[in-house]
Amino acid sequence: MAAVAGKGGSIVCANAQTMVKSWSVNHSADALDVTSFDSSGLREFLGGLSGWSGSFTANWSTLNVITVGGTAIAAKFRLGSTTAGHLLHGNVFITGVNYSNDVGGVATQDYSFQGTGKLASTTT
Repeated sequence: MAAVAGKGGSIVCANAQTMVKSWSVNHSADALDVTSFDSSGLREFLGGLSGWSGSFTANWSTLNVITVGGTAIAAKFRLGSTTAGHLLHGNVFITGVNYSNDVGGVATQDYSFQGTGKLASTTT
């Protein structure tokens, strides 16, 4: 399997894709503890609900206008290339925006989101 350089990645998410410099998507599932006295001292688990969430960071811009709450918006996260390669996509709710300003750096907007429904994965 070939490595993928992060410098070619991209995100499309309403108007908040302007000057995005990093993103992460976390896909997880609950492990429900069903351990009982009959488990011979060993923990046992049952698969529960799965879901996904994540965040992305953009350099501050007046073009980045996504706000917290509201309705779900479509999001596409591409690995390694802005036009081809591996793509994760689904609908997200923006759950937070953090604005940062460093005297020695660039002002940024950090967005957090909660995925709703299926996280799809395709290769283009």
